[in-house]
Amino acid sequence: MSFYKFLDENAIESFLSGNMLFKCIEYYRGLEEDEIGRSDKHDGELASKAWETPYGNPIEVILTPNRKEDHVMCVSRNLAKQNLDRMSKFGNKVIVIEDEEAFTERIRKRADIDKYEFACQNAFYYSGEDATDINIMKRLSKGLEQFSFLKRKLFDYQQEFRFLVFRENASQDDIWLKIGNIEDIAEVMSPEELKKRLV
Repeated sequence: MSFYKFLDENAIESFLSGNMLFKCIEYYRGLEEDEIGRSDKHDGELASKAWETPYGNPIEVILTPNRKEDHVMCVSRNLAKQNLDRMSKFGNKVIVIEDEEAFTERIRKRADIDKYEFACQNAFYYSGEDATDINIMKRLSKGLEQFSFLKRKLFDYQQEFRFLVFRENASQDDIWLKIGNIEDIAEVMSPEELKKRLV
């Protein structure tokens, strides 16, 4: 399987040379909503309207962890052909990372060298109706960092795989991990070229 990173052409060279940009989750919460889909006001939170008062009035409950130091970098995985048009708004080029394991290990090693805690997994997509599902609660019971992988179901077309780095008392400034050149495990193509490959 492959990872897919959509970028504008002017950012391709930096990414291929191994400069990985991690942004704090609050950055994505604070973006204004646009047609691209980068903004998610509940990114890394559990938001639900599954409850109501005894009088039938809906209650919105939002669980937000105290994880201001969490920084993420996202790629796509298991991408469906029918979602490519929406994804191409993230960039006019796609970097296809053909060796997931090698790419992940390079990030893990760099995070360790730079003294960051590290985690990675597929984003977990949920709807407000199933926010009380026991599976979500089991997931969150593994640790507060699990919040950083929560996304609302309306964003599931992105099929995110997230890399998370965090360090106690880290600032909210962008984090750059320099993992070395990745051209040996990646290639660049247009969304149209990728579409021909996907089932």
